[in-house]
Amino acid sequence: MMTKKPSRAVPKLMFRLALTGSLLLAMTAVQAEIYKWVDSNNEVQYTQTPPPKGVESTHIEATPARDSAAAGTNLQERIKASEEQKQQKTEASADAELQAEIARISKQNCTTARNNLEQLNRNGQIRYRTGDGEVLRLNEEDRKQRIEEARDQVKEFCKD
Repeated sequence: MMTKKPSRAVPKLMFRLALTGSLLLAMTAVQAEIYKWVDSNNEVQYTQTPPPKGVESTHIEATPARDSAAAGTNLQERIKASEEQKQQKTEASADAELQAEIARISKQNCTTARNNLEQLNRNGQIRYRTGDGEVLRLNEEDRKQRIEEARDQVKEFCKD
């Protein structure tokens, strides 16, 4: 019996809903009335409840909260921007890995091309094996042609 892995989308959705709800609750709390008054010990008090009767107080106007639809939209935009930024980092990492692999292969091709050129220049008699296993010797004309090909490969793969 095969078990199905739980989806990661559900926890993300729950987190987003909880965060949105928390933000909406926080915005409504900001709109509560605030009173400033001085108590019997001559200390300034700030409360959301009116001071005791007979105590002079100042009503402080809270700045109006943004409407909840705009706040939700802003939150969604931030979440989307965060996800896009994460995707860009992932793509940049994959691109860097690809570039490193290309550099590794190019370095390997350079080494092979230099070794081939060295072998062709060093030995007068060059033998090679054909696809069916037969061993043949290069004549001088073929050797010169292969030297030119090896030089072209060195130019192509060895950029230093």
